[in-house]
Amino acid sequence: MNGLAELPILEHFRSLNHRAKIPLELVSGPYCIRTTNTWSELLAVLKLRHQVFHLENCNRTLPSGLDIDEIDAVCDQLVIVCRNTGQTVGCYRLTSSQFSSHFYAGKRFHLEHFLASEGTKLELGRACIEASHRTGATLLLLWKGIAEYARQCGASTLFGSTSIRTQEPKEIAGVWNTLQKQGHVTDQYRIRPLPHAEVKGLRDCVEVASPPDSVFPPLFRSYLRAGAKVACMPAADPYMESTDFLTVLDLTQLADRMDRRYGRSSTCI
Repeated sequence: MNGLAELPILEHFRSLNHRAKIPLELVSGPYCIRTTNTWSELLAVLKLRHQVFHLENCNRTLPSGLDIDEIDAVCDQLVIVCRNTGQTVGCYRLTSSQFSSHFYAGKRFHLEHFLASEGTKLELGRACIEASHRTGATLLLLWKGIAEYARQCGASTLFGSTSIRTQEPKEIAGVWNTLQKQGHVTDQYRIRPLPHAEVKGLRDCVEVASPPDSVFPPLFRSYLRAGAKVACMPAADPYMESTDFLTVLDLTQLADRMDRRYGRSSTCI
């Protein structure tokens, strides 16, 4: 979302009565994990996303100081709140096919066949954690909240755009080749990048070195460890100066494993 487009959406959001589609609240030590249920709670999310994605990652600011787009009107926001201070320190955007036919990944990928297949789909996106709370423990809390949310909405599949911070074709090709060699790529979902989002020059990079592990963000690695598959070649995101890999995780194959980790009610990690 660029600065020119965000302001009309912001005015529209202010006129809405923001309520969680699936109310959820879990307490874990010094934190509370919940879905936002008021405009002020949503505003805290949009400010945190702006801080991380625009100021921290791209060294720029938007006119409103908020990271916002049209998907925020049809999703739920899962947040981690510090119980002592009331500060929102982490967030994840959850968009269920129960409530929406529009998804962020649809801006760069053909999703028609995938969305038409059986089962409720849950898109994960815009995940971030405030720097001073950025630990494995807080990431685990977000996953715990996602597990409960997926159970309540009956999701059978998680999906979303997972970004790496590069637009260099050779580096992207190294990631793509590594994913293929390690068996993380599938074409079963018939997803592909939209023409305008294809990574230019990627197909010409045949022999490239494998990338260092640091190229893969922790979130990307956690998806792959859970059994997620990359559904097609990546797509370029010039505005965020990154490259998106569409990842899909079939929850029906993970129920027993997740029950052992998070309890009987959990269906994902």
